[in-house]
Amino acid sequence: MRPGGNWRIWAAIVFGIAVWIGVTLEQNPRVTNHAVDNIPVDLQGLDPGLVSTLDPLPVDVLLQGLRDDLGEISVRNFRATLPLAGVGPGNHLIAVDLVLSGPDSIEIVEVLPAALPVTLVSLRNEQRQIELDFEVTPEIGYELVLEDLRLEPATVIISGPEPAVSRVTRIAATVVAEGLNRTQGLQLRARAFDINGAEVDDVTLDPSLFVVVLPVREIAVHKTVPVKVETAGSPAPGFALSETSVTPFSVEIKGTAAAVAVVNEVRTEPVVLRGQREAGTFPGRLVVPAGVELALPEQDYEINVNVTPIDSVVALADAIEFERPDDYVSTISPAVATIVLEGPSQRVFGLTPRDVATWIEIEGPTVEGVHILTPTVRAPAGIQVVSVEPVVVTLTLTARPIEPEPEPEPDPDPEAETAAPDPEAAAPDPEAEAA
Repeated sequence: MRPGGNWRIWAAIVFGIAVWIGVTLEQNPRVTNHAVDNIPVDLQGLDPGLVSTLDPLPVDVLLQGLRDDLGEISVRNFRATLPLAGVGPGNHLIAVDLVLSGPDSIEIVEVLPAALPVTLVSLRNEQRQIELDFEVTPEIGYELVLEDLRLEPATVIISGPEPAVSRVTRIAATVVAEGLNRTQGLQLRARAFDINGAEVDDVTLDPSLFVVVLPVREIAVHKTVPVKVETAGSPAPGFALSETSVTPFSVEIKGTAAAVAVVNEVRTEPVVLRGQREAGTFPGRLVVPAGVELALPEQDYEINVNVTPIDSVVALADAIEFERPDDYVSTISPAVATIVLEGPSQRVFGLTPRDVATWIEIEGPTVEGVHILTPTVRAPAGIQVVSVEPVVVTLTLTARPIEPEPEPEPDPDPEAETAAPDPEAAAPDPEAEAA
C-alpha cells in the first residue's frame, strides 16, 4: 500500500458512521421537553416524633432523549422523595430528590416544582375513654341495665398531629339495637369528634373496633309481702310460745313477674328459744327467697317473742286426711286420731278440730298395697302437741277397677214400626149405619 493511502480508509469509515447516525436519527429522533406528570412524592428520613400536616403534592418532570426510549417511560420509572433527615418542627421548603430508572439516553431536564413546602409538627399520642350514644329499644317487658354495661376495650390510643389531637373532645360510637330480650354483644367502630360534633379525620385510633356488651333483663315487678317469724328450740318446761311479732311487719320485694308471683311471705332467720320463761326481744334478719331481692336495702328488724305458762290441756278428735290419687281407693284404719294439746288457757279453750290439721303422706312412689304411716299434726302458734294416738295408722291402697264402657243401644228398625191408627178413619159414619 502506498504511503498516505490510509486516510482514504478512515474517511470512508467516518462517512459511513455519519450516514448511519443520520439515518438512525431520522427514524428515532431525539426529543426534548418530554413531560411525565403526577409523580408521587414520599417523605424520607422523617423523625419518628414528627408528622407532616399534609401529604406532599405530586411533581412533574421534563425529559429529553430518543423518542423510542421516552415512549417506554412512565411514572413507575421514577422515585421522588423529600429528604427530611435532621429537619425539625416548622414550615420548610425542601428540594425534591428525583431518581430515574431507565435508558441512559434519557436525561432529566427539569422537575416542576423543584422544591415542595412541608409543615412538620410533633406527633401526639393519648389514651382516651370511649363514650356511647344509645338508640336502643328493648322488647316490651325488658330493660337495659346500664350499670352492668361492659366495653372491651374501654379505651383507645389516639395518635396524630398535635393540633388535630387537641381538637378531639370525645371518642364515641352509637349503639343501635331494637327488640332486645337478652344480653347481647355488638362490635362497633370508635370515631373522634371535635367540640362541634364534627368528625376529626386526620387522627388514628388504636384499636378502632371494640365490643360493647348490652345486659338486658326482665323489668322488675314489685310486691309487698308479710314478714313471718321463724322460731327454733323451746321455752322452759311448763311454758309455751304464745305469740310472736316483728317490726316492720312487711317488706317490699322485686324480681321477675314469675318469681315474685310465688313468694307470699319472707321469713326471718330462726329465733332460737333456750328455756325462756318470759317475753323477750331479739334482732332479726330476713331469709330472702331465691329469684327475688329486696326492693330497698335491708333494715333492722325487731322480733318480739312472748311465752306464757301452760295451764290447760285439751284433747281433740280429728279425722286423718290423705291426698288420694284418682286411680286408687284408700282406707285408713283407724280413721280418727286423738290429739292432746296444751297451752295457755285463753288459747286452749275454744279450740276445735277445725283449728288443727292431721294427715298422712307416702314418701316415694304411690303403689298399691298396705302402708304403715305416722300421722303429722299442725297446731296453732303457741299451742304444743303433747301426744297423738294412735302413733301409726294403716293405709290400704287398692287400684280403682276400670269400668267397661256401656255398649250403645241399637237404633230401632224403621220397618218394624207400625203406623198409628187415624182417629177419623176409625170412627163409624152415622149416615152409613142408618142406610
